[in-house]
Amino acid sequence: MSTDDFSAWIGRIEESRDRLCHTLVRRIAATLGEPAPQPGEDLPPLWHWAFFQEPVAEDGLGPDGTRHW
Repeated sequence: MSTDDFSAWIGRIEESRDRLCHTLVRRIAATLGEPAPQPGEDLPPLWHWAFFQEPVAEDGLGPDGTRHW
């Protein structure tokens, strides 16, 4: 992958808002063998990837599994 591929990402921001029930947080914590954050606490780093993804059909994904822009 060349640096030209990354230039399209510079300056981009994607924001999403949703609600997350504590049951799902407890489930991923148990799966990862980690303590579950309490309601209102921040999720540990990268846990948002497990919960806050935009639904994208397979034909909208690139070879690396991310959404085509």
